[in-house]
Amino acid sequence: PFYDRSTHEHSNPRAGDGRARTSMTVSEGNYPSGEVGFVTEMFADSLRRRQSAKWFSSMIGKKTSLEVLKKMMTHVLGPAHIRVTEYEPGQYTRWFLAWTFERPAGDAASAKAPMAPGTDQSFTVTLQQVVADP
Repeated sequence: PFYDRSTHEHSNPRAGDGRARTSMTVSEGNYPSGEVGFVTEMFADSLRRRQSAKWFSSMIGKKTSLEVLKKMMTHVLGPAHIRVTEYEPGQYTRWFLAWTFERPAGDAASAKAPMAPGTDQSFTVTLQQVVADP
């Protein structure tokens, strides 16, 4: 996961198991507002580029981040446009979060209509709104 330097989160060094690897630098592991901030920016970018791919995705490392991001994306797109799967490589759990602007199959009542391409509609996400919303 990405860490938020302002909350004093940090990555613990990995215990050596004899494998060659490259360590993550402090600047590579930090992002404003951490993992939620990084994926929220990806989501905003995907809104601007929704015609360039059918699905957008990110690997999530913290369950608290996953819950905040799912709530925000569901609010904007509707639950039929969001998919989550759990991945357990060894002793850690990660989540794969994917979203689409494509119309869901069938008559999914839980889907919101995506914004029409070429419209002047805009979208802004502020983390204070996402985190503070109960």
